[in-house]
Amino acid sequence: MIKSGIDGLSRGDKAEGIALGKDILKYVPLNLSPFDRSPFLRDWVMDWWDTGYGALIEMTSEDWYDKTMNAGNFLWNVPPATGEVVLTQLCIHKH
Repeated sequence: MIKSGIDGLSRGDKAEGIALGKDILKYVPLNLSPFDRSPFLRDWVMDWWDTGYGALIEMTSEDWYDKTMNAGNFLWNVPPATGEVVLTQLCIHKH
């Protein structure tokens, strides 16, 4: 918030970030998935996943439409910009 200038807007500071006309998407990476933003997240999830429930299959964007009806445990690595599409596919998979 500080780098983007949003924090200062409430105090009238218009000399940083988006107040100067910079693109807000530079500060809010909606196109990056959680694993892109945090390289250690995948290993952390796999570390605590109980294999007694079966294998954890990481879904890629290509799998969102083809594998949603398969049985199994899926790890959806979803960028925020594609959240609505993935939520629809997840609901189809659940039903």
